[in-house]
Amino acid sequence: MTGILGLITAAITALPPVLGKDKPPTAAATTVTVLMQNGDFRPPPAPEGVSQVDSCLVGRWTGTIYNRTFRVDDTPVELRPMPGASFGIIFRDDGTGTDMAIGETVLTGSAGGYNVTLTERGTSLFQFVGRGGDLALKTTDDKNYDYSVVINDQVIPKEHLQDSGAYTIRYMCSPGQLTLTSSFFHLEYAKG
Repeated sequence: MTGILGLITAAITALPPVLGKDKPPTAAATTVTVLMQNGDFRPPPAPEGVSQVDSCLVGRWTGTIYNRTFRVDDTPVELRPMPGASFGIIFRDDGTGTDMAIGETVLTGSAGGYNVTLTERGTSLFQFVGRGGDLALKTTDDKNYDYSVVINDQVIPKEHLQDSGAYTIRYMCSPGQLTLTSSFFHLEYAKG
């Protein structure tokens, strides 16, 4: 995974402990976690004289709201942060950034007999183009970022998880607030 602004997908052969009590055993369960919409890092070129970086994005942002959807089979599980979760993001005017889970950021949720916990820690670096409400990101270094996924008290092995380091999302920015959204997540930040 590539930090809080990452995309995880996983195809996992379900073992009985992963299945909810009210779920009948199936041959295979698919777990898909999506934070950002999948897509290529192909931002359109800026019109002449227009910066690749919206100046409103530039700076340090402290996370205030973090919601994401994790899918187990066809069951969407809405994840919310536990008290004390701390995360942030830095956008620089040279088109680079840092995505941060400060300490441990733990998100939990339950639906359809599935209890999901996602724990994130560390930082990842990325390059970006942000203008006109579209933000294209490409992870450049995530060696200082780590995470774990637990479904119904079973740790999901990382070798079953795949990620995409390139994607495009929507943003809304004002001098004091930043919102990042896609079909499977909603993040809000305050400047500072």
